[in-house]
Amino acid sequence: MGILLRYAFLLGLGLASVFTFVSATAVTGQRLAASGGYAMQDPADSSFLVLALIGILGFLSVINFVLRRFPSLMRDWYERRKGQLATMMMVGVVCLVFIVT
Repeated sequence: MGILLRYAFLLGLGLASVFTFVSATAVTGQRLAASGGYAMQDPADSSFLVLALIGILGFLSVINFVLRRFPSLMRDWYERRKGQLATMMMVGVVCLVFIVT
């Protein structure tokens, strides 16, 4: 459970960072376009770039978890609870039969 919470926080940080970066680029992009061909960056905007980099790395970490670790976690969870799941399905079928008839 702890690893899922960790990746949920990483996902939240990543989405917030990317959102902040995208909303800040509207002003930064206009300043860069008006600079006459020379790319000048305001030092205050470098924090947004760092935040965007953190967001992108966190997002890539979440994707890595979803593609590599999550399927094996689900497989292990299913193998441990296969009997309980089958029992619950049978109980559901019996309840459905009693409700319908």
